[in-house]
Amino acid sequence: VGDGDPIAVDDASAARRGLEQVVTDHPSISPESPEYRYALIELGKLLYHLGETAPDYYIAAIERLTEAVERYGNSDQGPTLRYLLADAYRKSVTALEQQLAERQSKNEQLELQAERKRRLNEAQKFYNQVINELEAKPQVAITPMEQLYRRNAYFYQADCAFDREQYEMAISLYDMAARRFENHPSSLIALVQIVNAHCELG
Repeated sequence: VGDGDPIAVDDASAARRGLEQVVTDHPSISPESPEYRYALIELGKLLYHLGETAPDYYIAAIERLTEAVERYGNSDQGPTLRYLLADAYRKSVTALEQQLAERQSKNEQLELQAERKRRLNEAQKFYNQVINELEAKPQVAITPMEQLYRRNAYFYQADCAFDREQYEMAISLYDMAARRFENHPSSLIALVQIVNAHCELG
């Protein structure tokens, strides 16, 4: 299974049950074993990819990927795990925004808004860690998938700042992303967002 790729099984529910059995109540597999490590990481990836069609899965993905980062964040898989965790946090915000669009009490709105900002902040934090780790890594050692994650992390951390209404920070981050990847089409989007952020600031 490649980094970030969905598990190649026809029945995702069966795959989830099997992986969860390994990481929760398997009698002969401990958290220190290679089998536990594999199952935990693959479960996090599976839940992340299931979230693309059913966003509620992102919450479960965050739980598993958080544990994976805590246990294996210093390994070669660290940047990939942090990227997927950041992305799960960012994408999980959509469901909160849908709830905010519905009729809610004032207290419920405040709670949802606070949780939205918290998740965006966590996403930005982990995107930034991905950037720092991969920029410090020898370029010849970076895989094509890591190159994609690094580029996305630059732009997505700026998106998180923008969505948190931290417009001055967003301008700085978008400018850094646009300069770092000036020959990529995404740099044009970053420049548009810089204009939008200036407009928000008046």
